[in-house]
Amino acid sequence: MKQELNINVFREKQQESNVSPDLIIPTEFIERIDAPENLRGLYFISNTISIVKSEIRDLAAFLKISDAAFSELSKSITELKEEYPSLTNRHKQNGWCDAQPIYALLFEYSANSKIIKNVPTNRLLVSFLSHYWTNESKILSEISKTSSKLKEASGALRLLLQNPEEFDATEIVRSKSSQAKGKALLDLLDSDRNLQLKTRNYIRQLAHFYLLDWKPRKSTKREYSKRRSFGKRNFDVSFPVRISVCPVTCSGFIRPGVSV
Repeated sequence: MKQELNINVFREKQQESNVSPDLIIPTEFIERIDAPENLRGLYFISNTISIVKSEIRDLAAFLKISDAAFSELSKSITELKEEYPSLTNRHKQNGWCDAQPIYALLFEYSANSKIIKNVPTNRLLVSFLSHYWTNESKILSEISKTSSKLKEASGALRLLLQNPEEFDATEIVRSKSSQAKGKALLDLLDSDRNLQLKTRNYIRQLAHFYLLDWKPRKSTKREYSKRRSFGKRNFDVSFPVRISVCPVTCSGFIRPGVSV
C-alpha cells in the first residue's frame, strides 16, 4: 500500500534516488516557506522560486536551501509527481491563507494564471518576503481582532498582483528601502483617486506592512460654517420660534373633549 506523502516520505524517496544526504530537502527550508506536512502544491513553490531566482543574491541565505539542494528538489518533484499527484495540485488547500500565508503566496504566484510574472512583480515578491523575514517577530506580534497583519498583507499582495489594470509594481520597486516602498504606496493612494475602494484598501494594507506602522492615517477634517444651509434659505436657529400644535388626529378628526 502506497504511503501518503509527507515530508519524511519525500526524504525517503530522495534517499532511494541516491540524492546526497547534504542535498536532501532541508528542515530549515520547510520552515522558511511554512510548508504543510503533506507538501501539497510543492511543484508550484519550486516553480515560483525558479521564476524569481534571478532577483535573489544568495538563495541559501534567503530561502535556507542551497542552489544544489534546490536543483535536487526540483528533480525529485519531477520524478515523484506521477506517484504523488498532490505535488502538482493547482488548487489551494483550505486554511492556507489563514495558517500559512507565505506558502499560499508562493503557491499562487506560480499557480494563478491571472498573475502577470515580470521583473517588477518578481522584485516586489522578493522584497515582500525579505521584509517579512527581516521583521518577522514585529509583524507576527501585530494581530487584529480578525486576523494577523501578515495574513492581511499577503492577501493584499496576492490580489493586487491579479489586478494589473489598477496596480503597477514598477514604481514601487524603484524605491530601494522598505520605508520608501511604503511611502510610494501611500503616494499612489493620494495621486490616483480613481482606484476601486477594494484596491485602495489592499494598497493601504501593503503600505502599513512595509512601514511597520498600522496606525490609521490622520485625515483632514472639513470646517463647517456655524450657519447651516437648509434648502435655498438660511435660518438663524438662535432665535426662538413658537410652534403651535393643532389638536387634530392624523385622520383629520378633532380629539374628543378638545375645543378648537
